[in-house]
Amino acid sequence: MSLKKDAVESLEGTVSPQPAQLSGPRGRLEYLDVFRAIAALAVLVQHAYELGYPSFDHFLNYDLNLGVFGVTLFFLCSGFIIPVSLEHGKSLGTFWKRRLTRLYPLYWSNLLALLICLKLHLANGSRAFPSSSTILANLTMMGKFTPYPLISGLYWTLSIEMVFYFSISILSLLRLSRFSSSIAGLLMVGAILSSSLHLEGSGLALYFSTMFIGTVLLRCSEARRVYWRGVGTILLAIVALYVNSFLVLLPNDDQGPRNRWAFSNAFLAAYAVFIVGLITKSWRFPKPLIYLGAILSSLGVISYSTYLDQDLPNFVIPFGFPYRAELRVAATLLLAFATYRFIEAPGMKLGRKKWRLGSGTLMAKQGDPVERNVADGATTKA
Repeated sequence: MSLKKDAVESLEGTVSPQPAQLSGPRGRLEYLDVFRAIAALAVLVQHAYELGYPSFDHFLNYDLNLGVFGVTLFFLCSGFIIPVSLEHGKSLGTFWKRRLTRLYPLYWSNLLALLICLKLHLANGSRAFPSSSTILANLTMMGKFTPYPLISGLYWTLSIEMVFYFSISILSLLRLSRFSSSIAGLLMVGAILSSSLHLEGSGLALYFSTMFIGTVLLRCSEARRVYWRGVGTILLAIVALYVNSFLVLLPNDDQGPRNRWAFSNAFLAAYAVFIVGLITKSWRFPKPLIYLGAILSSLGVISYSTYLDQDLPNFVIPFGFPYRAELRVAATLLLAFATYRFIEAPGMKLGRKKWRLGSGTLMAKQGDPVERNVADGATTKA
């Protein structure tokens, strides 16, 4: 059965008093694929159109930063599904083996391609070739937290993703996973304090706490009811967001004009899309929306490739070239289909073959079983 057909079937749900099945016919959570597609396309459009389109650039900088929106939505997806992948794995070691085969083959291939572009001084490859130490630091996927520069500006989100994996692994070992809302709240308080004192890291704390809020929303979804602690955590997130935005983000910074409202609106829009999507995921929609959802679900499957590959066309399509932005979007999507087919999917297949995970059953508090199969899980750019 094709991905598109799977997605159509999963999106044609009906409103029912019984808990909806969260996974689709192949065990994927198709509505999360829709979220990932929206997130990946938002980041791609931001990077493709922010140069050379003054009116759209003004919208991105002063009204809604699509890059921030996409990254925040990615982090909510990861916080929602990665803990389930860990909980239903055979062991913590199995979880990490699956993560490594899921993430690193494509990541290392992308890094190699960027290095080749830099070495060959292709059209827009004007940056200096990185040092050996910089390359080694980037190979770990933790480059954001090293003293060396990132070879691609896209890699910083993957570093945060890895820290989240380490964090939930430690919480699982200590049997503290149930304190997700408390951890998110502490991170939000940390973001408020650091921004109030003009310390570094308030933005990272805000993004990192977003992943734990995704976990809070997962627990609400499992139990089919609202946790007031979760509501309080989200309200605290909104407060932390605006404190951070108004104390740290000035109308002009070293990255050019960047209005605090563009950041805040993007953050809140991502939260709204995710929460509304969770509420409506089992509703019956008109046929056009069902097929749109199917297309987005298919694009969501290649969202990790889409996120990583978008930097490569930027090297080879010269600035000022006619329809450069449109070409970059099209080239990125074509390249993403290819890298998913020949690099990302084989890596996941290897992980499934060597460290196969069975599907598990989570029991909601009201006693309703919610079947889940999370063999592939999700990543920020995945």
